[in-house]
Amino acid sequence: MEHELRSTVLLANVACRHRSNFVRCKQGKRSLQDYVMELHNLEAAMTGALLSEDVNVTVFMDGGRTGPVRTELFRHQLKTFNEAVHIAMLEDHCVRSAQGHTPRVEASKGPTPMEISLAESARSQLPQRAGGRCFGCNQPGHFRRNCPHQPVEYNTRQEALGASGSQ
Repeated sequence: MEHELRSTVLLANVACRHRSNFVRCKQGKRSLQDYVMELHNLEAAMTGALLSEDVNVTVFMDGGRTGPVRTELFRHQLKTFNEAVHIAMLEDHCVRSAQGHTPRVEASKGPTPMEISLAESARSQLPQRAGGRCFGCNQPGHFRRNCPHQPVEYNTRQEALGASGSQ
């Protein structure tokens, strides 16, 4: 008798806990698919004491992240949870495709170190423009167009262009 009573009370407590978790569930920073999956799992865990469709729809709409998906849900008179999920998924797809969807990267537990070696190697490969370095002889103090060490062809070409342009 005591065992039956204890198991009945424990089952009722577990169902109550799942029901309260369902009602408090929010999307937060998760994707819409993850949010819907959690709501489905919590709903499946509530054995015997299922909530009405109106409550399920209200929880889904109120727990969703503020944005175009939630706005679209409030435009419709939704009767079932599955209908609300269907409309939300369609709108989410439209929003992601219009914005050029980039998949969300799940936030890590802590800060990730920067790859400084990559930044330094990229910086060393770029030509040194700071300080007025010449791209021809790499000497500071002048630019390539004024380089005293440039090949003769370049100077004669510039002079030829200057001479033809002034006539």
